[in-house]
Amino acid sequence: MNPVEPARLIRGVNRAVRVHDTITMKATGDPQVMSGIIVILDSFCLVEPELLIGETARIVVGESTSEPLIIRAVRDHGATISFFIEGLSKTDVPIGSWVEFVSIDILRPR
Repeated sequence: MNPVEPARLIRGVNRAVRVHDTITMKATGDPQVMSGIIVILDSFCLVEPELLIGETARIVVGESTSEPLIIRAVRDHGATISFFIEGLSKTDVPIGSWVEFVSIDILRPR
């Protein structure tokens, strides 16, 4: 499998990061809890990961690339981050796929 140019570099920043795991979130009666997926990335550190909230990303699976998706929440895990995208499922973001960040101005590694 061709890993979708994992070194898509712009100004020294890798824009594509492999998906390590995913967790499905189900909506509840609480209007703040939406259905979607938490995407856990494979070793991806940022100085200020919360700056990804509201930014866009694309999911790359093989030769297919999704439409831009909005990142709704981010959690810093030290060696990596995870984030929430509304309305997706595990079949939309398989383990081993890639997340390509559209905006690179906020991607400053630690």
